[in-house]
Amino acid sequence: LALHFRPLDSVDLQLRWLHQGSYFLDAANLHYYEGHDIADFRATVQLNGGWTLQLALDNVFDTRFADRADFAFGTYRYFPDPGRRFG
Repeated sequence: LALHFRPLDSVDLQLRWLHQGSYFLDAANLHYYEGHDIADFRATVQLNGGWTLQLALDNVFDTRFADRADFAFGTYRYFPDPGRRFG
């Protein structure tokens, strides 16, 4: 889900919500990952001379979550997301 706001013709602001629901980690469906919610923010500004300035903030609230998770050989494995990122 994304919300766009254009306070000026040259400025575009976007807030995006990403939801990952729970999912099973093994073939027997005995273990599962609870899922997560992430918010990202983007700002784009059109500058004079045809230049564009873009700013990004991924994972605004620095939510801890796994990019991937599984359960094998009696062990949970989580591959954590790096957290909040600026770009």
